[in-house]
Amino acid sequence: MVGADEGAPMFDWDGAARAHAAAQERAWDEQMYANHDEWLQNSWGGWAVRTIRGFAGNSFFQAVADSLNDQDGEQTATSIILTNGARLAVILAMILMTLAVGYVMQMIVGQDIVVEQEVIVEEEIRESDEEDDEKDQEDAGEENESPREGVVTRRGAKDRKKEHK
Repeated sequence: MVGADEGAPMFDWDGAARAHAAAQERAWDEQMYANHDEWLQNSWGGWAVRTIRGFAGNSFFQAVADSLNDQDGEQTATSIILTNGARLAVILAMILMTLAVGYVMQMIVGQDIVVEQEVIVEEEIRESDEEDDEKDQEDAGEENESPREGVVTRRGAKDRKKEHK
């Protein structure tokens, strides 16, 4: 029987595990790409990415990008300056477009947006506090007849009034 077992091929468990992992990886990648395509089609971010890709695929922009690359493959000072200048121009254009859109929106909405808030303070006053306030007003005399005017009372105010009379 020993001779019969030698001729049978052994099952490659390691190879099967690698094939299974590769199949799972392919399934995962396909699911990820499907989710990404759905995102591209159904969101504002996807719209922005599609728009930028459309600009990048334009033959004019590709010609400009090719002209900025040095034909010899070397980085010269001129190519570096032109590349950085083009980057700064794109950034400046984006800033100016943002400011223009903001200016138009401000013209539509109005000059200034003012938020007004009304604050109402509710205070519970005990009857004993009201009686104390009435006594303080009586002590202050007829000078402050309006309850809205502030009355400053100090300890011993009655004694000082008596001294002044």
